[in-house]
Amino acid sequence: EGTFEIESARFLNLLNQLSQKLYFNETGQVLGILLSAAAEKKIYSISQLSELIESLLDRQSLQT
Repeated sequence: EGTFEIESARFLNLLNQLSQKLYFNETGQVLGILLSAAAEKKIYSISQLSELIESLLDRQSLQT
């Protein structure tokens, strides 16, 4: 697998982990802000998005 495929899988896995959590709505709001910024010609890579979301998360709550 290439780098894009690996990073895409990591990002999708992260979103899947979040889908059942209480703070998923807040994460959606963050993604909405990022998409809004992208409309202003700011571009984020998948790895940047993954790192940003992961920095906002409490890893222990994902394991429950």
